[in-house]
Amino acid sequence: MALLECFECGKKVSTEATACPKCGAPPPKSRKGESITPAQSASMTYKQRRAFQKAGGKILLSKAQKFSFIVIGFFMFFGLVKCNATNDVTSESVASADQVQKALQQLDNAMKDPRKIRLLECEGINPWKTKPNGWTKPTKNECAELNKILESETK
Repeated sequence: MALLECFECGKKVSTEATACPKCGAPPPKSRKGESITPAQSASMTYKQRRAFQKAGGKILLSKAQKFSFIVIGFFMFFGLVKCNATNDVTSESVASADQVQKALQQLDNAMKDPRKIRLLECEGINPWKTKPNGWTKPTKNECAELNKILESETK
């Protein structure tokens, strides 16, 4: 004897009962291995579909649902393949340790010059972890002057 939900009212009913004691509907029976089409399940309420599935029945997918799962799977698969293909690294694109060290040294030297730090701020780059007291945003005139001075020094 098992207790299954009634398709009509949702109350637990014994599989050996002749009718549901609450609503009089025929007793639920085990649905193991039984399957119904989406058209058949469309006429059922949510509670009825849920009780059918809890009793071991299966509701099949419609053609549209199957098609959408295949299309979504297709796009996910080829999206992952494309991502992996674009992330390939060639030996030409990898910098050597000496080049990286040299670039870091140049950056450290540049950051020692407060004019270059101010120029970074002009370009919208924040070089500060915490801004110093009295810090103000650089003006357009100040940025133009810094550009002229630093360009003349590099020439």
